[in-house]
Amino acid sequence: MIGSEAEGMRKDEDIILKSDLTLAEVNVADYAGFFVTCLALPGSSVKPEEVALAKQIVAAGKPVAAMRDGIFTLAEAGALVGKRFSRDSESSSEPRFAGGIYSGDGVVQDGKIITATYCPAFPSKDQTVELTQVLIAELQK
Repeated sequence: MIGSEAEGMRKDEDIILKSDLTLAEVNVADYAGFFVTCLALPGSSVKPEEVALAKQIVAAGKPVAAMRDGIFTLAEAGALVGKRFSRDSESSSEPRFAGGIYSGDGVVQDGKIITATYCPAFPSKDQTVELTQVLIAELQK
């Protein structure tokens, strides 16, 4: 999971998550794939360590799934250039997505890059299950 909240603690109902590693400590070779959550806020900057890790993931040819604002991390890492991606229609003109191929608001897979527009913040449209299923299918190949 890539995201600033993943580095610390987060309480969500009765579940407490505490990361074992900082992003800089992650060895991409130790993992089969990655999931970038929707922790960033639109218009906010993605942290350099998040972009650096995303670049390593893509360079290693690992599957990576990103949802909603987590897609900005992939965009800033250059991972969407020449790739189809999902996001809301306003993103089709977002400068960070230049070079990417906007493909609507569903779950979209282009090679090892998998994106979904909606996260749990949009309960009636949440695509977490579908995105996770596509990532799992890619990992099973």
